Amino acid sequence: MKDNPASWKKPPRVILILTLLSFLAFDFANRQKMLLISYILLLICLGMVVMSIHKIMQYRR
Repeated sequence: MKDNPASWKKPPRVILILTLLSFLAFDFANRQKMLLISYILLLICLGMVVMSIHKIMQYRR
C-alpha cells in the first residue's frame, strides 16, 4: 500500500468511515459499561481525526 498524495487532497472518505465506525463501537461499549474498551476506541477515533487533519494540512501547503 503506497501513500498516494493525490488521494489526500480531498478529505479521505475511508478515514471518515473508520472514525464513524469506531465512534459507533465506542457508543455501544459505553452502553454495555465496558469502560476500558470504550476509552481505547475513543483514543483510536481521535487519532484517526488528528492524522487525517495532519495529512490534509501537509498537502494544502
